[in-house]
Amino acid sequence: MENKIIFHANIDDDPEDFTRLQNFAQTSVDHIVQDGITDQTKYTGFEVSKSAPTQIQVLPGRIFSSGKVYASSSAPWSKDFITQLPIAGKRIAAIVAWGSESDTDVRPRQFLINAETRQAEPQAVPLVRARIANINVQLGSEAPDPTPPIVDAGYTILCLVTLSPTGVE
Repeated sequence: MENKIIFHANIDDDPEDFTRLQNFAQTSVDHIVQDGITDQTKYTGFEVSKSAPTQIQVLPGRIFSSGKVYASSSAPWSKDFITQLPIAGKRIAAIVAWGSESDTDVRPRQFLINAETRQAEPQAVPLVRARIANINVQLGSEAPDPTPPIVDAGYTILCLVTLSPTGVE
């Protein structure tokens, strides 16, 4: 770790110290990924499989983007293409992922509003800031000889899925 917070006995710790402690650890891991592994966008996991005639399943994984790590939830992600199947030709769907940050785990906590009387008031606040790997689908056009959809540079293509009138090929 590049930086540490120094805690002293009998000190009145500021809550910001604990946040900085985590930020220092996160920054160090980001530097390890960016400098030691890659600063290019890559991923691990996200195995895609056909789980039903019109459905796919994507297992959890992680995205490494600009030196940051984003993780998907521990539950598999699934998509049913029943309403997006082509009528006569074929269509290619790109399974894409991207990273985002989200404040989660909102819970009530007591906040001191008067230091002299020690009066406190509850407020619901997020307790976790998570880096999340999001998954979605971008559909291409239907055609006898389809081409993959054009995917924005902010997305990482995990898989291309060919759809026919009968389901996932």
